[in-house]
Amino acid sequence: MREEANRTRVADAAPPAPEEIGERSPPTPPSVDDQIKLDEMALRKDTAARIVGMFTTANAFILLATTVIFMFDVHLMAFHGLKAEDRLINRDILMALIGATTVQLGVIMVAIARYLFPNKG
Repeated sequence: MREEANRTRVADAAPPAPEEIGERSPPTPPSVDDQIKLDEMALRKDTAARIVGMFTTANAFILLATTVIFMFDVHLMAFHGLKAEDRLINRDILMALIGATTVQLGVIMVAIARYLFPNKG
């Protein structure tokens, strides 16, 4: 008799809620405003990545060009008697390249930070 009462109680019980058995309800699609914000952030990240890529490419080209000119200087000094003070790549050129690269990097980082995180105030 007791077993029959237990079976009846189990049969009459409501099925468990999805949260109780570990199931998740289907995700709700983002609102239009949320989707616009997500797309805008993706566009901002892509733009920042492109700017950094252009910065890297430009500085790699400058480094390569400087290396080629330096090798030309060494060749002229070794085989054609070029004096050290007449070199194409000297201390002033290297200092200007280092300074310009530092300034470029700072300006680009500020621009990217302001673009990615605009001031809402």
